[in-house]
Amino acid sequence: MEQLRHLVLLVLVSLMTGCAFGQKISYTGVSNFEIPEKIPATVGLAVSDKRPAVVSGDHSLQWVGYSRPPLAIPYGVHTATGRPLSDDLASLLQSTLATRHVVAQTVSTQPFEDRQVIVDRLGSFRNPRSVLVTLHDWKTDSYVGLSVSLHYSVTLEVVNAKGEYLGRASSVGVRDLSSSYPLSLAVTQIFQELFNAPEVKKALENGKAKG
Repeated sequence: MEQLRHLVLLVLVSLMTGCAFGQKISYTGVSNFEIPEKIPATVGLAVSDKRPAVVSGDHSLQWVGYSRPPLAIPYGVHTATGRPLSDDLASLLQSTLATRHVVAQTVSTQPFEDRQVIVDRLGSFRNPRSVLVTLHDWKTDSYVGLSVSLHYSVTLEVVNAKGEYLGRASSVGVRDLSSSYPLSLAVTQIFQELFNAPEVKKALENGKAKG
C-alpha cells in the first residue's frame, strides 16, 4: 500500500503544482482495504467501464480525468501504464485480494459489452462467487496549483456460478484530494465501503469460505 500511496501522491503533487500537459496517474499496486472474512478462496473478477464519455468514444479507455491550467483549455489525464482504466483497477483489486489469500480470476471487458456478456464470461470459471465492478463515473479534476478532486460513481455486484444476481452496493460522490488525503487513500476507502456493504458482504460470505 505504501508504494502505491507514494506513487500516486507524487502524481497528485505534480498535478497540483506542475505543468498540466501530459499528466498520468498510476492505479497499479496493492491497496489495503478489508474484505469479508468468509469470502470464497477463488472468485471471478471483472471491471466494466461504462463512463458515458468512454462509451461514446469522446475519450479513450485510458482517460482518467482533466488537468486544468489557469485560463486555458483542460488537458486529458491518462493511465501511466497505457492500459485501459478498467484493466488497471482490475489488477489493483486482484493484487489486493491476493494479499488476503483470495485468488481472483479476471476477465477483460470492453465498454460496448452488455452486462450479461461479462457475467457469462465470469461464469466460465465456475467459481461460487464473482464480482463485477462497473464504473459509471471515474475521473480526477485538477485545477493546477489550486485543487484536485475525484468524481466517481461505482457499483459492485456479486453473482454466483450460474450468473444469478446475489447482491450489490454503490458508491457515488466527489472527494477532495490533498497531500494529507491522497488518491490512494480515497480509492482504498471507496472499495472498503463497497466490499463491506451489508448486501455485498452477505452475498460473498454465503459462498464456500476460504480455509
